Amino acid sequence: MTARAAVCRKPFEPPRHARGQRREFNCNAAEKMGICRTAIAIARRYFSLSESFAGARDRLARGFLRHIAEGRAGMSHQAVVTLILAGLVAIAFGLFWWVDTYSDRIFAKRFRTRFPEKTLSYTAEQLGGLVTSDLRMKYVCPILFPLDLIVMLALAGAMGAASSYWLVQTYPSAAWLGLLVPAVYLLSDLIEDCLLAWLLLRGDPKAAARSVSTLKAITTIKLAGISAAVVVTVLSLLVWLLRSPPPITIA
Repeated sequence: MTARAAVCRKPFEPPRHARGQRREFNCNAAEKMGICRTAIAIARRYFSLSESFAGARDRLARGFLRHIAEGRAGMSHQAVVTLILAGLVAIAFGLFWWVDTYSDRIFAKRFRTRFPEKTLSYTAEQLGGLVTSDLRMKYVCPILFPLDLIVMLALAGAMGAASSYWLVQTYPSAAWLGLLVPAVYLLSDLIEDCLLAWLLLRGDPKAAARSVSTLKAITTIKLAGISAAVVVTVLSLLVWLLRSPPPITIA
C-alpha cells in the first residue's frame, strides 16, 4: 500500500481553526471527485425514496377517498330517508308540546290541564265539574278537534313510518310491529277524544260519572300505546344504526 493510499483511507477530520480565521481544505482532484460522486449518489437515493414515498402516499390517499365516496354513495338514499323520518318525528313531538302549552293558557289553572287525557287520578266529581264548566266548548274545539286530532295523526304517522322503515332494513319479519303499536295508540286516542267530546257536549255530570271507568280504561291503553310506540321507534333506530354501517368496497 502506497503512502498516498494510506493517507486517503484515513478518516476525514476537519482541521481546527481559530475564531475569525478562514477555513480551507486542501484536497487533491481525486479526493474532490470522490466527494462529489458520494454526494450525487446520496442525492439520487434521497430523491428516489422521496418519490416512492410520495407515490405511495398519493395512492393511499386516493384509495381512502374513493372508499369513503363509495360508502357515502351507498348510504345516501337510506341516510336521506332516515333524516326525513327523524325530522318528522321531531316535528310531531314539537307540535304535541305546542298544543299542550296552548291548552295550559286556556285552562288558566282552573283545572288540571286536560286531566282526563293525561292521568288516571281523578274522580267522578272532578270530571262532572269539567263537563259542566264554561270551558267545555273550548275543550272540544279547538283543543280536541282539530288540534289533538292533528297531533295524534302526526305522532302515529311519523313513528309508524320511521320504525317500520328501520325495521324493514334490519328485521323485516318484525316490521309489522312498527305499524301495529302506533296504530293501537292512534285508535285508542281517537276513541278517547270522541268519548270525552260527547261528554263535554252533553254536559251531564251523571253521564260523566258513569263513564269514568270506561274513559280511564281507554286512557290506560292510550298511554301504554304511545309509550310502546316511542320505545319501538327508538330501539328500531338504534338497531338500524348498529347493524347498517356504510358499505365500503375494497378494490
